[in-house]
Parts: sequence; structure tokens; C-alpha cells
Amino acid sequence: MRKKEQRFFSKKNMIGIFIVLIMVMSGIGFVVMQNPGSDSTAEYNGYSFTSPAFGEWYTKIGERSIKFTYHPKEIENIIIEGDALNYILNTKMVYIAFSPEDRNIQEIELARLGLENELPMGFGIFPISGVTEPGDRYNAFTRVDCSNATLFVPVILFRTSEEAAGPMIRTEGSCIILEAQSSKDIQALKDRLLYGLYRIID
Repeated sequence: MRKKEQRFFSKKNMIGIFIVLIMVMSGIGFVVMQNPGSDSTAEYNGYSFTSPAFGEWYTKIGERSIKFTYHPKEIENIIIEGDALNYILNTKMVYIAFSPEDRNIQEIELARLGLENELPMGFGIFPISGVTEPGDRYNAFTRVDCSNATLFVPVILFRTSEEAAGPMIRTEGSCIILEAQSSKDIQALKDRLLYGLYRIID
């Protein structure tokens, strides 16, 4: 028996076992990397968030399951200045404006559509999308900018600015400006605004 033990733990066998372990661990690592958000859960401010896939976070508000791109912990440091949230919560109608020439127009379109869906369902607010300047694809859109904002009908303006210190939400009168520095900021700003409106982020 001792002789067999020595053969099993021989240098050759140990090298083989080591190689097999590396292959197994590499396979496990590949699966994890392919599904980094699979079955992830996280609590925040009394809300339970689930991530079935990378870039998707769901939480239940009332009877509805709502989808976000970012977990609130990831974007809680985005500043909301002034009374931006109250301007929106105290109205029944809001304009969502953007420039057709913005370099992040695709990301803005996704964020705009997200707000168009969530504002009526979550807050009973009717959104109308408009553009700050003419654009071939947006001839049917209303022309809207911050000069059209009022207390009764505020404007939410998506804007990319290389001069921005980072993503932030600020106000100019009754105009709420979601100012991005890069493309990844757009969805973060949309999520941060909704988290604020739902009081998930204080």
C-alpha cells in the first residue's frame, strides 16, 4: 500500500493534477465572466435589487418591477442641484428636450424613451419630447429648449458637454439639465433622476 501511495503522489502525477485544476478553474472563471451580474442581489435604502444580467438592476416599487442600468450605490454621488425633483413632481406635464446633433444621440434616445415610459406609469406625468434645433430625423418634433420651461411645464434637457466636471443634474429656472461628460453618463443621469423621484436615493 505504501508503494502505491508513493506512486500516486509522484512528481508526474502531481503535475497532471495541477494542470487539471488550472483547466477547471479557468472554465469556472469563464462562466462567471460571461454572466457577471447573474443572480446578484443587493439592498439599498430598504429596497431589494436583483441583477439577472450585466447592466440590469430590477427593484419592486408598489406592484411594479422597474428596470435600471445602474445600482443606486454606483451613482449616488451624482449631484442634483436646486429643486429639480420638486419641479417634476409638482407638475402633470413635462418636456424632454435634446439636440439632434449631440454626439451621444443614441444613448440620449434610450434614456429619453426610458423617461417617456416611466414618468406616466410611475408619477402620472405626461411627457412630450422635443428638440432644441431642427434635425432630419426629428421634423415632427416640437422645438423646445430651456426658454420654454415654466413652473407648470418644466423642461428636462439632456446635454453632453466636454467642459462638464462630470455627470450632474442642475437647474436653470424651471429647466432641469442632465449634463453628461461622456456617453456612459447618459443612462446614469436618467437612473439618478428616477432614483431621486422615487426617493430611493435621498
